[in-house]
Amino acid sequence: MGRLIHLAIVAFIAIPGWIGTAVAADSCEMTVGLDTTRADASSGSTTLGSAVGQSFLAPTSSIRSITVWRVWQQDSLLFGLRLFVCKVDSTGVPITSSPILNGELLTVPFGDGIHPQAFRFSFDPPLVLPGPGQYCFFIQVDPCIAWSDILADEDNEFADGELWRTARSLSCSLRPSPTRIAQSDLCFEIEFCDAATPTKRSSWGEVKARYR
Repeated sequence: MGRLIHLAIVAFIAIPGWIGTAVAADSCEMTVGLDTTRADASSGSTTLGSAVGQSFLAPTSSIRSITVWRVWQQDSLLFGLRLFVCKVDSTGVPITSSPILNGELLTVPFGDGIHPQAFRFSFDPPLVLPGPGQYCFFIQVDPCIAWSDILADEDNEFADGELWRTARSLSCSLRPSPTRIAQSDLCFEIEFCDAATPTKRSSWGEVKARYR
């Protein structure tokens, strides 16, 4: 199927090639991304300080987790991965000079040698974005002189984003002016959450008086 299903789904929007958007009435949880079964390429390589990224459309302003997968052939590597989250400019190019999240590090124990190795960056409390809209996250291997291959897809199946790559960096920073990798996406999953806030029902007269 290539799509993940959230256990608390009360509404599901099926979009070809996506994990989908699942909405739970009690917590307003939403999940977007591209399933690992869509992986067919090694476009997600990060090495020698270069970083690989994925732009996405955030439906809410809070992120609970971001997950990517390293190829199973590298599950014995001890290298960790760093996560950056950036805004994008009016043309969709990631603004790497001032990331919202600057280098969250995650190291995962050995895998099983069969399945891709999941790197799930969790945030408690959630990572807060400036607001809903377009953003981009980047993955960089740590130490940055090392290498890692992240699962990716070259069939352009994620409609709300693209794959990006920065130039190499001996200082392990995000280099400016990343390159767009055409028709490609990382395999990833982003969990969004917003607290449900009860809304008082107002009469039309109250609304008019409030905004006079």
